[in-house]
Amino acid sequence: MHHPPRGPAALVATLGLAFTNPGLAQETAEAAAATPPPTPRAILEGYPDDAALTTRLQAMAAANSDRVVLTPIAVTDRGRAVHALTLAADPKTAGERPAILIVAGMDGAQLASTEIATALAERILAEHGDWLEGVTIHIVPRGNPDAAAAFLTQPGPNSGRNSRPTREDRDPAVDEDGPRDLDGDGVITTMRRANPPANDPAQWIADPADPRLLKKPDSLQGELAVYSLHFEGLDRDGDGLIAEDGPGGIDPDRNFPHRWAEFSTDAGPWPLSEAESRALAQFVIERPRIYAALVIGRHDNLVNLPDARAREAGGRIPAQIDEADLPLLTEFAKAYKEATGQERANRADDAGSLAAWLYHQRGILTFASTGWWRPDAPEAAAEASPPAPAAADDASESSEAAPAAPPEPPQRGGRGGRGGRFGGGGGPGGGFRSGPARAAAPAAGPKVGDAEQAAWLAYSDASRGGVGFVAWTEIDHPTLGRVEVGGFVPGFMSLPPIDAVPGLAEGQAKFLAEVVARRPQPRMLEPQVRTLAPGLYAIDLAFVNDGRMPTATAMGVRDMTPPMVVRISTPKEAIRSGVKQLTIPSIGAGERRDLAWIVSAGPGESVEIVAEGPLLPRTTATIRDGAAIDAPTSQKESAR
Repeated sequence: MHHPPRGPAALVATLGLAFTNPGLAQETAEAAAATPPPTPRAILEGYPDDAALTTRLQAMAAANSDRVVLTPIAVTDRGRAVHALTLAADPKTAGERPAILIVAGMDGAQLASTEIATALAERILAEHGDWLEGVTIHIVPRGNPDAAAAFLTQPGPNSGRNSRPTREDRDPAVDEDGPRDLDGDGVITTMRRANPPANDPAQWIADPADPRLLKKPDSLQGELAVYSLHFEGLDRDGDGLIAEDGPGGIDPDRNFPHRWAEFSTDAGPWPLSEAESRALAQFVIERPRIYAALVIGRHDNLVNLPDARAREAGGRIPAQIDEADLPLLTEFAKAYKEATGQERANRADDAGSLAAWLYHQRGILTFASTGWWRPDAPEAAAEASPPAPAAADDASESSEAAPAAPPEPPQRGGRGGRGGRFGGGGGPGGGFRSGPARAAAPAAGPKVGDAEQAAWLAYSDASRGGVGFVAWTEIDHPTLGRVEVGGFVPGFMSLPPIDAVPGLAEGQAKFLAEVVARRPQPRMLEPQVRTLAPGLYAIDLAFVNDGRMPTATAMGVRDMTPPMVVRISTPKEAIRSGVKQLTIPSIGAGERRDLAWIVSAGPGESVEIVAEGPLLPRTTATIRDGAAIDAPTSQKESAR
């Protein structure tokens, strides 16, 4: 079977010249033979396991004990800890400051997100300690350690799932029929079956532009499906399904109570059923001063802005973002792109995700970032690559063509061997959808069926030595017969080379600087008092927000995020105008809220006005005999 050349850009360009120079062609062939192609597991190089990560976090906390607290907030089914770092100028008063939450590693294939979050913590301590005078920063570097451990052991599909046993095929057995590494390359890819029987219908053809890729046939062009597609595996329980019930099964990032997928087995038996998701929810609820969150993983709302027009059933509740919050998110998205240079990201569904729950149910302005995306393939390499051969029409010729990989496999298998689920992001065929691919298109020849998949393949060939794709290899399957195993390496689309992490963390730090600088900063102004008559006083009081963010999002106001509460000590019967207690749901950036009372008070009698909210420490102003006797002081200031 023909395999197209795989290697760095320089080798691809050299191969283009070899067609006109036989001597050079021989030298190139000898060099290629002396350099074996990278193994698929090479994408994991440099990424640490859970023990190494824990050691690194412990060392960070020990070296910065005056500013860092390391806390295990949960223990997984396999006994691994979910750690939280709290960074504060004074850990004893960390809960009194506005806070930012950073969470990564909710998906096992998102190993880079954990490294970015950890490097970000180290960078804050080394270079941005001044941030901690104004805010507290909580970082959970790996929210799903069991999934990360499983992925490091063997990259494969369903990388977000923890180790809780589940009956995905709903039969009496548990975890009895998972994916299998049939070709022995250390990863789980896909199988394509040519001319399958009627109970395993074909849905794919080899892409004429590059037969390594698969695409849906275009009936208007007379194209007929040739291949069925499956995860790499067997039918060990004889139920006619392939790899349909693997180890583990609950995805904590689909287990949060916002748009929770009730009938999806990987979403859990009920919301917050998992130790990982439940601990994160409790962590957030116990810290009401969190005003912004950054979730680094498989979701995105910074490169691809959400749709403010979309509504949940009934048309009343925003499905993605409240339209009043969109301008604020748009400003941060602009800052994010400038800081990171990232211009593409996937559009993964956020149903049941931590990011969706934080915004929709807690009212926290939440930024979802993939942390990294494919850079452009070198144009010179793309131009030097020879055009891909056309795919054969019949099945026998297709099986001899260059390898192909699925861009968007079916969601769920059926009988007759159609087992497994195919998802996006690092799964068997990718399936991501993003902005326009920027890889240079061939000057001539057929158009690729999926430009984004083709761009990932070009990036793998030209910049990563072909490590992202496993060439299709024929094997004899015990129940399916002759099949080919191959496709994109799981996790390739979410794992940059490890040496790219410092630069990615630097970009995230630049963005985080904006989140710190724009934080809400509400405060009480000194009250103004006028004597209307002996013992009768008019009190005017104002609150301002010196920050560049509102004290609560529009979604937070809608969902009853705790408001600022203002109380006056005067008895009700002595309040001639105004109320004894009132609330301020939100103060916009740079805005002012004015309050007024008319009260009766005897000689020497003190009137205290106390204000408090999630982002405003308890603040008191005291009035006596028609004058403010001191400026408003916060509990934090008086402690100093």
